Amino acid sequence: MNLNNVIKILPLVSSTLLFSAYADNAFAKDYYVATWGNDSAAGALSSPFRTIAKASKLVSAGDRAIIRAGNYSERIVVQRSGASGRPITYMAYPNEKVTINGSGVSVPYWGGLVDVNSKSFITLQGLNVVNSSSNGIFGYQVANIVVTKCSTYNTVSSGIGMQTGRNITVTGNDIGLANTTGQQENLTIASVNNFEVSYNHVHDGGKSNNGGEGIVAKGDSHNGKIFGNRVHGINRGGIYVGPYAGWFTDVQIYNNTVYSNAADGILIGNEAGGYLEDVDIYNNVVYNNAWSGIHVWGGGEAGHSHAMGRIHIKNNTVVKNGWGAWDPGIVSSNPNLVNLGIINNLVSQNTGIQIQITTALAPSHYIILNNLVDNSHRGWKRYGDIDKFGNNVVNALPNFIDAKNNNYRIATNSPAVGKGLSASGLPTFDYAFKARGGSMDIGAFQH
Repeated sequence: MNLNNVIKILPLVSSTLLFSAYADNAFAKDYYVATWGNDSAAGALSSPFRTIAKASKLVSAGDRAIIRAGNYSERIVVQRSGASGRPITYMAYPNEKVTINGSGVSVPYWGGLVDVNSKSFITLQGLNVVNSSSNGIFGYQVANIVVTKCSTYNTVSSGIGMQTGRNITVTGNDIGLANTTGQQENLTIASVNNFEVSYNHVHDGGKSNNGGEGIVAKGDSHNGKIFGNRVHGINRGGIYVGPYAGWFTDVQIYNNTVYSNAADGILIGNEAGGYLEDVDIYNNVVYNNAWSGIHVWGGGEAGHSHAMGRIHIKNNTVVKNGWGAWDPGIVSSNPNLVNLGIINNLVSQNTGIQIQITTALAPSHYIILNNLVDNSHRGWKRYGDIDKFGNNVVNALPNFIDAKNNNYRIATNSPAVGKGLSASGLPTFDYAFKARGGSMDIGAFQH
């Protein structure tokens, strides 16, 4: 059984339901667009417009631009904002494929082939956005934006990027071949208050090294959730969170599958003079990444403290990461960190020592409890670290159900069963959103 099929993806609202959601709203109007339409037409289902740009000039709060199947060689620049409870929706007609194709279309650096800059209460649904000379779907200074069931492919910069704003939801999208040569990341959230990045498939990124990570939340972002995503085949790390010079706080990273990326699986950093605090990383399955599985990083620009506080890494399954004999499964290389917790993690068969802490971090600043480590892979030490397995360690092979096929569920007789710490603040559900109950297992899965 392949792990990619294990996680239960919670069903998104169907396009048919969304299509009928406005039926009782007397103030809403639908405008239709089709490749065989005419911009001088009425914009009705039987007499659609030819361009999305025409519909964008007319839609008001509560209206929808409904796009029929076909290839549209134009840039969508949203002209108006919706209102609370009455968003403006740009959507594919149910069960039809709508492609916004940027070949030969000029897109500015700080813009997108689909662009919601300075707008609010906008929903983008079911759009296939390809071949952008900048970002695929992009917004700057935005609020109350939902991007759902869209796909992006072959974008110079981000597939989806939201920079500066509040109340952003990016859910159920597919992002491939982003960051071919440009900056930013495959899926970027920057300086956003209250965001959700969920159930996205981010994969096979471009070769740009000027950014290029899979999913990133950065800047002054806070109050965010990154969960249920699948991230693989990225030229840099899988998931990265942290500020450059701002205040980054209250972000949860959970129930993600992060594998086969060219750097760290999950990286927490503070690159310059900002501050990062209250980041929880739990129930993630992280495997086969080229560097460490989960890394609390102390690097960045010289001359800054890279200070952090309250980072809790709990109930993750971290397996077979690193190359040579170099990279640990879970590592903290940051000496300017207070209140680090590493609890109930299953850390096995990583090429370096399984759990490492920099010797420059005072022991009073961290706690390590009830982890399972596989001591057969001890590797080299890195960052001047010490191997630190902590208290109540279970030193044993984990006994996975089918590790050969990347199914890292634990068997009934696994030494991880019932050996986790049960306490307030630890996950109440597992990777598959199954209730953990009173007896806590170590790792992402409850048997």
